[in-house]
Amino acid sequence: MGDKTSNKFKDYMKNTFIKYMLAIVAFIFIFTIGLIFFYYRKTIVKENKTYNQEVSKVIAEEYLSYREGINQLASHDYIRESFLSSDRSKANQLLYSFTTGQKIRSKFILVDRNGFVLTSNIYRKDRYVYDKDKLIERLNEFYRKNLNVVFEDINNYNYSLIKSYPYIMAKDVRIKGEEKGYLIFFVHPDSMRERINYRSIDRLVVTDHYDNVIFTTEDLLINSMGKFPYEKKSHEIIEYGDIPYYYIKARINNEKFNVITMTSVDRYKDFLLIGMGTALAMLVILFAIISIVSKRLAEDNVRVMDSLVDGIDQVKKGNLDYRIREKTFDEFQVLYDEFNSMNKKMKELVSRNDEIAERKRQMEIRQLESQFNP
Repeated sequence: MGDKTSNKFKDYMKNTFIKYMLAIVAFIFIFTIGLIFFYYRKTIVKENKTYNQEVSKVIAEEYLSYREGINQLASHDYIRESFLSSDRSKANQLLYSFTTGQKIRSKFILVDRNGFVLTSNIYRKDRYVYDKDKLIERLNEFYRKNLNVVFEDINNYNYSLIKSYPYIMAKDVRIKGEEKGYLIFFVHPDSMRERINYRSIDRLVVTDHYDNVIFTTEDLLINSMGKFPYEKKSHEIIEYGDIPYYYIKARINNEKFNVITMTSVDRYKDFLLIGMGTALAMLVILFAIISIVSKRLAEDNVRVMDSLVDGIDQVKKGNLDYRIREKTFDEFQVLYDEFNSMNKKMKELVSRNDEIAERKRQMEIRQLESQFNP
């Protein structure tokens, strides 16, 4: 036969206490897990998302500003006059004011169709920033097939300096329908470093739609092809250098650019391990305390009933002089007092019965004696 389930009040009190305490412990544990999850959503997901939106907004607005600006500047009288006159100071001042007024700065060069520099804000010794022959050849070819279009490309015309001036925007300058030359802007990444605050992320990468890197806060993120390689672990986790990152990839300006923000989850993993370890340690400690306290609490509460049971056992044995001397809670003290009072009355009744029985016995004896001795 199987073991019979205990039906003792003591065990009931103990098990009830353990159940309620375990419910509290479970609540604390779930609350801790929720707090860890909240930390992840607040410090990693939300901040990354907010930062990505801010950077995307800046880049999208600046891109549109450059497109609109280069179209207007290419048809400006000061720019056209630079091709007809040796005085190009007004054109230089116009272009300088435009580029310095942008949140993301750039370098500008105004050249004729043969690549001769008319004006620029790049020092002469640094004007080898692009491979002039290849770039001018590319622009000549492009504008033979396209009119009223802004030329855009990654600056791979001088690979050694692609990181310094990574993105090109150019527009042909025409006078009375005749192509005279080109206005070229080179996006300058150092200005982006100055204008964008990297307060809540670990890495920032801006690429074109082919993953060619235009800007990055970490040069090691660029591979030998000038692209941003990454190993995708899930829809929101990528791994770089054996370090997992939470990342958001936003496509802006009709998917022309990608803005990628990365936040290391290592700090979250550390927080998670510490939190889980602390929660488990608390669980073990509380369980040990509950086991000890529940037993003691059950014994303390059941002692009241044990005193009554002992008293009843004494009465069953005929000990009517037994009294419960302990003091307890008011509710149970009433039972003690009633038991003592009942026991006292029972003793009085027994004594009276004994007395009556003795008198009856004596009367019977005297009656018998009178019969034998009339």
